[in-house]
Amino acid sequence: MRVWQIGWARDKRHLCALIRQSLRNGIALLTRGMIRQITLTGKKALVTAGPTREPIDPVRYLSNQSSVKQGYAISQALAEQGGEVTLVSGPTNLPDPHCVSCVWIETAKQMLAACDAALPSDVFVSFAAVADLRPETSSPKKTKKPKDGPAPLALTEN
Repeated sequence: MRVWQIGWARDKRHLCALIRQSLRNGIALLTRGMIRQITLTGKKALVTAGPTREPIDPVRYLSNQSSVKQGYAISQALAEQGGEVTLVSGPTNLPDPHCVSCVWIETAKQMLAACDAALPSDVFVSFAAVADLRPETSSPKKTKKPKDGPAPLALTEN
């Protein structure tokens, strides 16, 4: 996989605008400063977006915040450039991007499995807010609050 540099971004909104502009113009700057025309026709792209939710019980979970907007915008822009785009997305209320194959997931393990299934890929862009930790165990029933205070929550890395 080659790394393409499209410019320096001041913030997330600027980064998204740079990528969209670069894709629309069909130009990418190589890290060595060379300019080449690119098209994504016949290329596979994998994009991750959104949060993951790690269940504590059926009504509680650990998560990171994510609007998913950047990942959805980039996946749409890649599709507009002719790419065959797979978007692996955590929970959201946004509609699916047009001409993009969406895979819906909840947990980090599910995201990893979905990404593995989408490989190989020519392009990978990650905007997912994957939870760093998950409970060691998940209860199948809603856990009740103990009378003597909150129960400890044992966590493990994702």
